[in-house]
Amino acid sequence: LEKELIQDFQSIECRSHEGYSNQSLMDLMIQSDEIWLQSSWLEWQLPLLKESLSNLKDYSQSKILVFGRKSFGEINQSQYFSEGGVKNLLRERNLPRYHILISEEMSRSVPNFVEYIDVSILLCDSYKKCSNSNDENYILSYDGRHLTPHGAIYFGNKLKEYLKKL
Repeated sequence: LEKELIQDFQSIECRSHEGYSNQSLMDLMIQSDEIWLQSSWLEWQLPLLKESLSNLKDYSQSKILVFGRKSFGEINQSQYFSEGGVKNLLRERNLPRYHILISEEMSRSVPNFVEYIDVSILLCDSYKKCSNSNDENYILSYDGRHLTPHGAIYFGNKLKEYLKKL
């Protein structure tokens, strides 16, 4: 399965990480109340995720939270300097097709023994479109993926409300 899913350069990089042989990491996982996993998940990782989460569950009694992908759409950073600059960055955008496919698959396939936090739904209420501004018209992301300070506060507040409901 690995050869089918992982490109050669990714396989080499994967093997270079200590993973389950890192005793400090293993001790932290045993001692933790919760383990949070977040990544800019890629399609090839999805078939491996269930087994990885199962292994993690078998190793640690910690509650496991998996965060889905986030995207505010494709943002061309030259928009900062173009006519309309900031207004271009604030507008609602369509989310990239690969993001939609991965987010929808994760929402269906993440096992129910972990808590799955669908970040696209949390931030955008949608898999299709997302606004890049909060209620005060502050920019949430400068590149569509990384949060600005206002974006981090916005996400933190949304996450805090979501976690209260658990």
